[in-house]
Amino acid sequence: MDIASILNELWRRRLWIAVGVGVAAFVALSMVFRLPSLERKSSVSGAASADVLVDTRSSALGSIAIDVNDLTTRATVYAGMIGTTEVKERIARLAGTRIDRIGVMDLGGGAPQATELAEGSPVGRPTEELSIGATTQEAHPAVKLQALAPTPAAAKRLADASARALVEYVADLQEQRAIPPRERLILRQLGPPQ
Repeated sequence: MDIASILNELWRRRLWIAVGVGVAAFVALSMVFRLPSLERKSSVSGAASADVLVDTRSSALGSIAIDVNDLTTRATVYAGMIGTTEVKERIARLAGTRIDRIGVMDLGGGAPQATELAEGSPVGRPTEELSIGATTQEAHPAVKLQALAPTPAAAKRLADASARALVEYVADLQEQRAIPPRERLILRQLGPPQ
């Protein structure tokens, strides 16, 4: 078949081609904009995570005499704090953003607000431009913080700010409640965000 006959055949089927192009344009628009308002959807292309260890002053993880189950329970409680206003305000300050730009994902670890989970994804689909979530694992006294943002650098910054905010918040809470230093739990960020 030569080019002239191909073009001739396309011209005869121009109505079907126009319908196909219209459907493709509609699908493309619906992926970028919320229809019918044409409000732009937020785009997330960066994800990062940070881990925060819940431990005792004398390091329960290094001692077989201390039961870490209590620390694991505390880690679950701390994971649930990530969506509180006080912690989100600290995260926003440390990340250099506004609190209303940060959404909280429900990752199944006790985060207080829920969003729709993305199919086949380990983290929830964000409802805001920036999203954070926290999970814990059974028998592990640590909180895994996950962050989604428009860029990988912004996601790392948000994950780091989330870890630092949680550590600061728990330390300040213990200070306000005048818990003796030897009875305080220590939260430590385990390395930089990944």
